[in-house]
Amino acid sequence: MYLFIKKPLMVATVARYNVSRETFKVRPLVWQVGNTAYTTNLNKKRRKKMREKMVTRSMKVTEATTLMVNLETQATETIVIPMPNTYKDDKALMKAITKAYENATQKPVHVLSSTVVEKLYGMTEKAFIEQAKELDPKTRKLIADADTEVDAEAIAD
Repeated sequence: MYLFIKKPLMVATVARYNVSRETFKVRPLVWQVGNTAYTTNLNKKRRKKMREKMVTRSMKVTEATTLMVNLETQATETIVIPMPNTYKDDKALMKAITKAYENATQKPVHVLSSTVVEKLYGMTEKAFIEQAKELDPKTRKLIADADTEVDAEAIAD
């Protein structure tokens, strides 16, 4: 229920009231003076924590169920490996998995199944600034790489 109340010093005050059915008491929940809104919590005054700003990215991820061989124990195991992007067939997917995950102890042998899922990834702005690499806005290449090329040319002269 909304009530519009005129007061002499204020333009208008808008109040929203909560009426409890058992006691028929009227308690103000939100009232507004000008552009400022004030709230009252019925239980105890709780302060809401501000949400941190996030940097997000939607990506298609291929989740591949892969048969892996442990080279030390000669045992096989099935592992679900998330791979960025989509692949045209299992052969291309297997090639990418082998390149990324083959090491001295494990070797991917066969892709049993794969599904493409769209996922939303995100991180806080603070973490993004700490971990991101700065790019040149015109060329979209790393600024650090351009500086090292210039330094290499200066050293060669």
